[in-house]
Amino acid sequence: VKPFEVTTIHEMKKEDMSKERVIEDTTFRKLDKPFLLITVKSGVSYYRVNADESYSKVSGSLIGESTFAGLIRILARKKNVEDALEASAKGDNRNVDMCVKDIYGSGYKTIGLPGDVLASSMGRAQFLDQEEINPDDTCRSLLYIISLNVAQLGSLMA
Repeated sequence: VKPFEVTTIHEMKKEDMSKERVIEDTTFRKLDKPFLLITVKSGVSYYRVNADESYSKVSGSLIGESTFAGLIRILARKKNVEDALEASAKGDNRNVDMCVKDIYGSGYKTIGLPGDVLASSMGRAQFLDQEEINPDDTCRSLLYIISLNVAQLGSLMA
C-alpha cells in the first residue's frame, strides 16, 4: 500500500479482529508494513501494524458509525444506516454544505483554491428554511462529515 492508498475489508466481524485473524488474512500479508489499519464501528479505532506483524492501538475516535446513525435519525428522519446510505447516494451535499464559492463568490484564486472545495459542513443549511432542506442532501453531508473526520485523523496518525 502506498501513502494515501485505501484498502477496504467489508463485513469484518468483531470476533475476526483478533490478532491471529488479521495476520492470517492474505490481504494483510500482502501489504507493505508498517501500515495504519482503521476500523469503523460504533466508534473508530486506529491500529499500527508493524513489519513483524505485531500491532498496537494508536488511538480512537468517538465519531463513528453510531454517531452517523444517531445524526441521520435526528436530522434526516432515517431509521437506519442502510436507508441513510441509500438516501445519500441520491443527495447533493452542496445544497447544505458551504463551499469556498459560497464565501468568496468564486474560487480563492490567490491561493489556488477552487470554488467547489468544501469549506464548512452544513454551513449553507443555516440560511435555509427547514422545508428547503432535503433529507437526502443531509444524509450525504453527514456521510462526508464522518468520512472526512475518519480520514483526517488517520492521516494525522500515519
